[in-house]
Amino acid sequence: MIHLKKLCVGINSFYELSERQKKLIQSGEKICHVTRMRPKRTSEVLSGGSLYWIIRSKFVARQCIVGIEDIVRFDGKSACKILLDEKLLEVANVFHRPFQGWRYLYPEKTPSDIFQDKEGNDIPSEILTELNEFGII
Repeated sequence: MIHLKKLCVGINSFYELSERQKKLIQSGEKICHVTRMRPKRTSEVLSGGSLYWIIRSKFVARQCIVGIEDIVRFDGKSACKILLDEKLLEVANVFHRPFQGWRYLYPEKTPSDIFQDKEGNDIPSEILTELNEFGII
């Protein structure tokens, strides 16, 4: 299994990404990301991989990748549609420098999902980030 990472341009927070995707779902659209380059390691990505969203130089969210389709863009050029699960999961806000396009992300480098304590409260992302950096979660 291997994951993908992608900068989320034009979005400023997990909440904003979540709200935008909720509107797409309500209008009957599928959640996807269209990119020019198709992952060559498709079988590894489709065997449990996720797309990790980076917002403002930090990992913020992930979504399971449920499919990859070849498509033709409106300008006639070939592209790839990465189909994503509707469930958007928040992850520890680990720093990442900017890059173009998408990149592979190996499981040992992924930030931890944000989870809740026994009372159902979210653990603050700053604490999760520190725990993740020390390899505790």
